[in-house]
Amino acid sequence: MKIFNNNSINKVMNAYKKTNKNEVSENNRLGKKDEFTISKEAKDIQRAFKIAKESPDIRKEKVEEIKARYDSGNYNIDPKKVVEKMIEDIKIRNDY
Repeated sequence: MKIFNNNSINKVMNAYKKTNKNEVSENNRLGKKDEFTISKEAKDIQRAFKIAKESPDIRKEKVEEIKARYDSGNYNIDPKKVVEKMIEDIKIRNDY
């Protein structure tokens, strides 16, 4: 069986070529262009990623200060502040 010189396949291919050309020329004639928009949420996420990427991973000064206070025995943790920060973090995460 020959596939390339099959009359039925040639008719289908010719019909497809005509239809495809008409669709393209119709879109060009009307001046249609593809468009997309970025949602507010996506913009917020992009901004957050940018800020996180630009911020340093470790604040060396803060780490050195905590080390010095810990070594001297003056590093006291306020459990109330820890819980407040944890609750604040949970609220922020639940907003997204």
